[in-house]
Amino acid sequence: MRRCQDEGEKIDYKGWKAALEYLDKERFMLDYQLEDMKEEVRRLEVVKREFIQENKRTNPGRYMR
Repeated sequence: MRRCQDEGEKIDYKGWKAALEYLDKERFMLDYQLEDMKEEVRRLEVVKREFIQENKRTNPGRYMR
């Protein structure tokens, strides 16, 4: 839309509606990808916690203060 405004082209209702639909689809796709990334981060955090717990069991002196 900014390209159209910069060039001085007027945007009619149909053009505006089409741009809005495109942006809604793009946002939906990005939200879906974000959910996948969040799930992967959750899995990595679980692995990290398990790794730390295992290290605490095998080398308890390292984690004492």
